[in-house]
Amino acid sequence: MNTDLQELRAEIDVVDLQLVKLLEQRMDIARKIGAYKAEHGLSVFDPKRENEKISSMRAKAENPENGDAVEKLFHALMDASKDAQTRIQ
Repeated sequence: MNTDLQELRAEIDVVDLQLVKLLEQRMDIARKIGAYKAEHGLSVFDPKRENEKISSMRAKAENPENGDAVEKLFHALMDASKDAQTRIQ
């Protein structure tokens, strides 16, 4: 295998590990939000908040070519968060 490709894949591996750690932090917070919502009788799904968050994160992409990827990522994150919160309800 090409050494350059191995080096690039090693870089991806480092970033992926960082992403997993950040995802775990995010999911811990999402479960706390779910507990709060359950305690206060709030709905897990807030479409206005979700749309605003996804749009905001897409706009923060420094490279506009990454906008679609950012949007897909945040849709997946929101879905995972809603699943975690629903298990608490």
